[in-house]
Amino acid sequence: MEPTGPHEQVAALIGRKLNVEIDQKFPDFFIPYRCLSKLLGTETAFRPDVIVLDKNQLGNETLWQQ
Repeated sequence: MEPTGPHEQVAALIGRKLNVEIDQKFPDFFIPYRCLSKLLGTETAFRPDVIVLDKNQLGNETLWQQ
């Protein structure tokens, strides 16, 4: 199910606030617009509203390029 408009507004606000902090303090981190997150040992994935990733750790993630 897709999120509602108000839900999207809250997620956008959170992302915007986090991006300010990331730009100032954590230049190696970023918030992707769309990504799936799969928990270890599971077959399903979920699309988080907001997720912060460390681009230096993505080399360890085998599914990132897929």
